[in-house]
Amino acid sequence: MKAFDLVRENLKNFKAYDTSIMGEKILLNANENPYLASEDFESPYNRYPESQPKFLLHSLSKAYKAKEEQIVITSGGDQAIDLIIRCFINEGESVIITPPTFVMYQFYTEVQGGKVIKVPLMEQNNYQLNVAEIIKQQEITKAKVVFLVNPSAPLGHEIHKDDILYLLKALKDKAIVVVDEAYIEFSEVESFMSKIDEFDNLMIIRTLSKYYGFAGLRLGALIANHEIAEIIRAIMPPYSLSMPAIKVAEGVFGSEKLLSQAKENAGNILKTKKVLEDALELFPYVKKVFKTKTNYVFIIVDNGDDFKKHCFENEILVRSFESQIKGGVRISIGSDLENEILIRTMKNYKK
Repeated sequence: MKAFDLVRENLKNFKAYDTSIMGEKILLNANENPYLASEDFESPYNRYPESQPKFLLHSLSKAYKAKEEQIVITSGGDQAIDLIIRCFINEGESVIITPPTFVMYQFYTEVQGGKVIKVPLMEQNNYQLNVAEIIKQQEITKAKVVFLVNPSAPLGHEIHKDDILYLLKALKDKAIVVVDEAYIEFSEVESFMSKIDEFDNLMIIRTLSKYYGFAGLRLGALIANHEIAEIIRAIMPPYSLSMPAIKVAEGVFGSEKLLSQAKENAGNILKTKKVLEDALELFPYVKKVFKTKTNYVFIIVDNGDDFKKHCFENEILVRSFESQIKGGVRISIGSDLENEILIRTMKNYKK
């Protein structure tokens, strides 16, 4: 049995919508407006963009050390999650998640009519995977997809590589193992990209929102064996990437200067994070500061929702994870000034 056999039966021979673009040919096939709204536009925004832009695909292939045919460029990491679930999950079928984790795995599973099976990270083992329980629940529920995050979100720590490898082997003919590497560029955590050829049940999610700072562009990538990548491309909505987003990303990946700037920005975020972590340690009501390998900090207070409310009343938005981990709060790394305002606000918090 191959991972491809896990694809929904009605999608195995699914044909993609024809989005052919023929360069300088006469384009009368897509009901586009032949006129630009302004002659000042540098790009032909009156035309639909490439569904999978060649230059960006080539750039990501180099950056991720993956073959171009294994990469699907998506509208952010969220679309990658949605496409994975729509590719494999029929109504009533199961997906395994490992809370505390990214809420969108559950969101898209439930939208698809799937069942969410929760196998929490083991607090007593530094929030590592409960590998035996994941395998057990997959056997019981016949779950077709397992979502993992490395570095983890929201706790931000490294998940043991050997545990992920064990799951890939144990579930090889049974389930897709998705490794979401949204924050990996901020860390020294080893990517699973080199394992794509070895495990056909491995899928990897990447995003350009975090390290590259393109959250507003909504660009990400899904990496998988070529058979599954082809199906994912087929079920994608046509023209789901915007031309302005494509042009900005291509401009960055085509410039060594801008790529160096992205690396420098990430380094500055990590330096600022260390300063913020040290400051948070001084608050008596902060019970724990997780040492993350990401662009955010995660803390434990008495009540995450109450802390979030206090920050909101002082015009600061943070994310409470009270529903997943008691007292859990995630705080993104802001500018030096924003972090100073946060610390001042925290001094006025009455727990």
